[in-house]
Amino acid sequence: MNSVTDIVEVYDLLYRLGFSATGTPFFHLSYAVYLASLNPHWLVKPSQRLYPEVAYQYNSNLLQVVRSIDGFACASWRENAGLLCSLTCRPLTAAPTSAQFLRILTHCIRSGMV
Repeated sequence: MNSVTDIVEVYDLLYRLGFSATGTPFFHLSYAVYLASLNPHWLVKPSQRLYPEVAYQYNSNLLQVVRSIDGFACASWRENAGLLCSLTCRPLTAAPTSAQFLRILTHCIRSGMV
């Protein structure tokens, strides 16, 4: 990862997972991953800083942000579990939570796996 992550790297990763930029939920997720890649300590308790920051950016609320991210986590598990498992470098037995999903994606961005 560069010293400043480019949002395009995040989009590329999400496109690789089969997502497309068709609505606000995509941008909730992409901005959350972008912020987390710049501030990885925000992933310790995402509801305290990360989710509110995303909600503020998109004039939304915390619950909508969590639902957006959780929806993508479930969809990635349902539609592309093999790729998701390969990104985690460990077996997954169930769909990741929204916070786990963000950690996986942020790790990919920070380690240059895109």
